[in-house]
Amino acid sequence: MNSGSRCARGPTKVFVSYSHRDAAYLADDSLVGFLRGLEREGVEFWSDQRIAVGTKWDDEIRHEIRSSDVALVLVSQAFLDSHYCTDVDIPGFLERSREAGLVIFPVILSACEWERHAWLRSRQFLPPGGKTLEEHYCDPGTRKRLFLEIRCQLRQLVNRRPPQRAQTSCQWIESSPAAVVGERRRLTVLRCELGWAGDGETRSLDPEEWLRLRTLLERLTGTVIERFGGHIEPAERPGTGLTAYFGYPNVHEDDAQRAIHAGLEILRFFAVERANLERGYPGGLTVRLGVHTGPAVVVKVAGSDEEELLLGETSNLAAEIPKLTEPETVMISNATRGLIEHAFTCETLGSFEVPGFRGAMTLHRVLEHSEDTEMHSPGTGRLVPPVGGTGARAAPGTLGADAGGHGAGGAPQR
Repeated sequence: MNSGSRCARGPTKVFVSYSHRDAAYLADDSLVGFLRGLEREGVEFWSDQRIAVGTKWDDEIRHEIRSSDVALVLVSQAFLDSHYCTDVDIPGFLERSREAGLVIFPVILSACEWERHAWLRSRQFLPPGGKTLEEHYCDPGTRKRLFLEIRCQLRQLVNRRPPQRAQTSCQWIESSPAAVVGERRRLTVLRCELGWAGDGETRSLDPEEWLRLRTLLERLTGTVIERFGGHIEPAERPGTGLTAYFGYPNVHEDDAQRAIHAGLEILRFFAVERANLERGYPGGLTVRLGVHTGPAVVVKVAGSDEEELLLGETSNLAAEIPKLTEPETVMISNATRGLIEHAFTCETLGSFEVPGFRGAMTLHRVLEHSEDTEMHSPGTGRLVPPVGGTGARAAPGTLGADAGGHGAGGAPQR
C-alpha cells in the first residue's frame, strides 16, 4: 500500500430514535426533513420507517444500532415512558458508544423528566438552558433557527469522525482510546410482570391504572427482593413490569439462588394476598417471573461519582422470559439453571424462540427448593419454605386463570 494514501471516510449513519407519538418530527417539513440536506455531505439517516414488510422488527433495529455512528434521540415524555425506546434503543446506543464510539445526540422536544435518566443527565443536548423545542421555539422562524443549529452541530460530528475501519486495502491504525473505568460482572436479573386478566385476554388500561398496578407490583415484590439482597431498578415510568438485579450493587456468590428464592417467595405472597391485591380488578391478576444470568459492566459516569450499569442483552433476555411463561411460575434460562443445579428441582420445558435474539432459548420451570440443601432468608435465620406454603408442595402454575397471550404481533410500541 502506498504510504501516502489515506483511508476514505465512509457514510456516517444516523439512527433516528423517537416515540411514534412524535413521528411528525420525521416529516419533510419538520426537523428530520430539515436535516436530510446533510445526505449530500455523506450522512445517511435511518429510522424504523424504513423497515420493510415481513422483516423482524427487533432483529432489524438491533442490526441498525450496531452499524450506526450517531444516535439522534428525539426526547419527549412519550419517549421516556416507552419500554422499547428506553429498554432496547438506549442500552443498545450505550453499548455501541462504549465499543465503537457512537455519539448520542439528544434533542429535547417537550417538557419531560429528562433529569431522572443518567444517560441523559451526563450529556450535552439541544436546545440548551433547560429549554424545549415545543415550549420555547413556537415561532416558525426561531424553530428553523434551532433546526439549523442542530444541523450545524451534526455536521461538526461528521467532520470529526475518524476514517472508516478496514475498507478495501486501507490499513486501519487505532489510537489508544482513553481508559474506561469499568468492572465486568456476572449478573442475575429477575423480571416480574403483573397483569390484569379477564375473559381470557389482557385488558387495556389507562395510565392511572398502569400506575396503580405498578404500585401493587412494588408492594408485592419490594420487601422480598430487598431481603434476599436484590436491587430493584428505579421506576422511571408507569408500567406493570419490574426488574431486580442480583449481583449489583452488592455481589454474593449465590446471587442466582437468591433471585430464584425471591421469585418463589413472591409467588407465595401473591397466593396469600391475592384477594386483597385483586380488589378493583374483577377479571383477576396474574404474575409471571423470569430469571436470566449473563454479563454486565459497571462503569463510572463521566464527570461524576455515579455508576452506570451496562447490561447488553442480559436484561432484555430476562424481560422476554415472562412473556413465554404460564401465570404464577418462575421460569429460568439455561445460564441460570447451570448455577442452581443442585439447589432447586426444575422441569425442562424445551426450547423457545425469543424475538430479537438469534437461536432458541431453553427454559426451565422452578418447582421447589431441593430438600438436600438449605437457604436461610438473609437477616431472619428462617429457612425459606418451598413454593405453596409450609407443608404441602403446590406446583406453580395452578393458581388463578391464564391471562392469555401477551398482545398482538406487529411493530413494538415505541
